Amino acid sequence: MDEIYFSNKKEALSFCDFLFAQKDEMSVQWHYHKKWGHVVLVNENQEKEELVVRGLIHVYVIHRERSWLIDIIRNCYYFSDDDEVAHIYELCCSFRDEPDQWGEDHPSSYRHSQQLERLREVFKEALEKGEGFAFDSIITFRFQRFYDELIEVVGEAIDEYKREQDYQTYIQHLREYLQANPSKVERLSIVQSQPFIFYSHKGRRYTSEEIKKLTEDYPLYLFGLGTDELDLTPIMALAPNRISIYGNDPSDPKTLTVMNIFQERAEFLPLNKFPFKRLSPF
Repeated sequence: MDEIYFSNKKEALSFCDFLFAQKDEMSVQWHYHKKWGHVVLVNENQEKEELVVRGLIHVYVIHRERSWLIDIIRNCYYFSDDDEVAHIYELCCSFRDEPDQWGEDHPSSYRHSQQLERLREVFKEALEKGEGFAFDSIITFRFQRFYDELIEVVGEAIDEYKREQDYQTYIQHLREYLQANPSKVERLSIVQSQPFIFYSHKGRRYTSEEIKKLTEDYPLYLFGLGTDELDLTPIMALAPNRISIYGNDPSDPKTLTVMNIFQERAEFLPLNKFPFKRLSPF
């Protein structure tokens, strides 16, 4: 049987809970030793070794990595506001748990996948020696590099957090512009395209000349929107009371920006709900 020593009772419990939650039957015993702390004995064979490794990684992630990340946010980057700390921590977790959202090339997502692979090798090597080992010792002597890499992960999460803050400030400025300027039309229908296609409340499609004139008459350069911007500028210029966006991609960034600015004044509908006759393919 493999013996794994934990100084922290919560970590020993998390490890056992993880193994008990698996469908594979595995013999797990636990007792307390004055010298070694909480001793977990696992009767595993080569087939079950991967489960034990995953259990140890689970303990590292939910206990050590979490405390390290929060410590880095507070003591390396000096964030003290609890809400800010929580949000930056959530971004760090998102890099780890939702790599598809950030893309394979995102440095933190890639770094963490590599980190987990090295973790797997470290714990596998310790198990294959066939001797008891202390979880704390492995963390202390083998994981300093992991801590240093987490400092970089937190730095990238803070950069993302600041981009989010800048985006929210930008959105708020556009909302204030809408509040200060009267609506030019009651309703505007938009079809997702590159760029957007605009229709009046009667179903008349706005021509490219009309769109260009709107961008020239209302140059929203203070918001970074110039005359060559043909998606958001026309919408802001018309400032409709109601917007209906038709398409098949509710996660489209342009669409999300419009929805965030206009809030309850905007709705997203599937393309097959478009109410007007289409004069040309979308």
